[in-house]
Amino acid sequence: MSEKTEQPTPKKIRDAREKGQVAQSKEVVSALLMCGIFALFVAMSDFYIRHFAAMIDVLAIVYELPFRAAFKMILNQLFDHAIAMLTPVIILVMITAIAANVGQFGFLISFESIKPEFKKINPAEGVKKIVSKKSLIEVLKSIVKILFLGFLIYQLLTDNINDFVKIPHCGISCLMPLVGSLFIQLFIYSALAFIIIAVFDFYFQKSQHIKQLMMSMDEIQREFKESEGDPEIKGKRKQMHKELMEEEVKPRVKSSTAVITNPTHVAVAIYYEKGVTPLPLVTAMGTDDNAQQMKRWARQADVPIMENIPLARGLLAKAAIDNYIPSDYIAPVVEVLKWVEQLKREQEAC
Repeated sequence: MSEKTEQPTPKKIRDAREKGQVAQSKEVVSALLMCGIFALFVAMSDFYIRHFAAMIDVLAIVYELPFRAAFKMILNQLFDHAIAMLTPVIILVMITAIAANVGQFGFLISFESIKPEFKKINPAEGVKKIVSKKSLIEVLKSIVKILFLGFLIYQLLTDNINDFVKIPHCGISCLMPLVGSLFIQLFIYSALAFIIIAVFDFYFQKSQHIKQLMMSMDEIQREFKESEGDPEIKGKRKQMHKELMEEEVKPRVKSSTAVITNPTHVAVAIYYEKGVTPLPLVTAMGTDDNAQQMKRWARQADVPIMENIPLARGLLAKAAIDNYIPSDYIAPVVEVLKWVEQLKREQEAC
């Protein structure tokens, strides 16, 4: 079996995408969610503070009520406040998750990835996934995030321990500003860490995706043969080429001053207008079937066609479309233009 050392072809990447196999970083989604939720809480801080304070008030009120009445009140009041607070978060999570994934690999709907396969439930395959490099990196990322968040929470609590001691004496008026301050610090530092991890993970996932799709030379040759031998692909390619010719070359040929041929395998269209173009301009070139098509379009538009084998071949070899003719061919092209002028005079005389 050949070693997979070659970059994946566009077809291989396209086929993998159709199966739902794309470069996807969960850390990008997590980082954007973190930033989005933080922005939501900042923008709706008054809303959340009001509901949070109302929940604390409920707990203070039910303290003196009988158990049944207290339980019923807590269930009703806290549930209403919780729903009100969670609804914007749920909507934000849905929108952000979709946007983050679309931003990474575009809009994609694939049912191949959810199709049941024996390999997915095979214990041996499961063990391979557990001990794979990708799984180990996922575990490492999780450990780093947990350690960072643990250290961050510990640091914030120790830095603000004196403020926590004052809460029993100060009451809720001290609690809310303290919680808000800790919340903002926690989110800012966490978001920065998550963004850094997300950037590294995004490029890691892209490199891993390309690595998984790497091909051997045998695979590339097989794919090329299959593509070239597929009548449908050949037909599509021919149709696309025809449409391109119709769209770009046809109007150029019809507006040209003359078409020079060899006479069957080469056609070169030139344009010249005295006082407008300093030198004759090459507007289109074609060989074989394309040359024949150019000649048909020229006849339809009454564009003069001159058979000049060395000139046609020379322009095909050395000239470029949308450029002036090479200096070596000015003299023979001038002769063509004189011939065109003579034809016009003869037609006007008739």
